[in-house]
Order: sequence, then structure tokens, then C-alpha cells
Amino acid sequence: MFAARVDTLQPLRADASELEMSDLRLMSVPPSVRDEGGSILQKTVPYPYDTVPPQTPLFLYFEIYHLGQSAQGQTRYTVTYEARRQTRKGFLGRLFGDDTNTEVTSTTAEYTGRKRQTEEYLQLDLDLEADPKRPQSTQVTVRVTDNVTGNEIERSISLTLTPSEGGR
Repeated sequence: MFAARVDTLQPLRADASELEMSDLRLMSVPPSVRDEGGSILQKTVPYPYDTVPPQTPLFLYFEIYHLGQSAQGQTRYTVTYEARRQTRKGFLGRLFGDDTNTEVTSTTAEYTGRKRQTEEYLQLDLDLEADPKRPQSTQVTVRVTDNVTGNEIERSISLTLTPSEGGR
């Protein structure tokens, strides 16, 4: 048996008048360095899987390019994060209609700066304390709006929350 994962990276446009965003990367902190002092962001490493067991600290990393600047040289942009989780209903849900339930959680943050390029980290709280009984498909979407130019771009990543070994 073997496993393969197809890379979905998209090339960035070089046009400086267009807002651009890197692909979203899942990051995590290895258990061996979680309790050490210092900034937790400096300890993050790429998380190479699309399945996530409970209690896994996840971060989302991405870069934003070509932000517009106001006459005063400031950048202003809004980032909206949305997590959309599909859960399966039980037997009665399948019997009386749609067998999936969709939960949507979102938040928005506004930023001001001076650089036309920035990098962002977001710690994901996917309610991993509640051990799912079945795998749950989750799509995380990040939408960036440049408040100076009005340009907008979004990227998404999919992952699956899995039950712990003891919860099966």
C-alpha cells in the first residue's frame, strides 16, 4: 500500500495592482516543544495531513501581497475567517430527510499597517475538545478585502476531524 497527496498550490499573479494571497497552510506545534517557553508561533511546523485528531493544536498560515496604500501610506484590510463543518445526522435524520447538518462559524478582523505584504497566523479552534463520534468534514475559508482598493480574494482548505482511538 502507499499514500499520495496531490499538491494544490496555485501560482501567484505578478500584477502589483491585483490583491494576491498565498495558499492556506495548516501548521501545528510538535508535542515535544509545546511546553517550552517562548513564542508558540516560532515553533510551528507544517501539518502534512488533512485529517486532524482531537487535541491537535492547529494554526492557519497565509501571506497577503499587493495591498493598496492610502495617500498617507497606510494599508487597511479586512480578513474574514469561516469554518463550515458537515456532520451526519443519525438514523432518524436520514429517514426523514437530509442526513447532514451544516454548522458555520465565522469572524472578521480589520487590520491597518504600512507594508504592502504581510503574513498572518490564525489559531484554529475547531472544538476539538468535543471528540466526534464519526469523522467530520470541515472547510475553512479565508477572505481578504483590501479596504483601500476594494479588491477581494479568498482561499479555502478542507480537513477532516477524526475520532480519537479511544472514542471509537
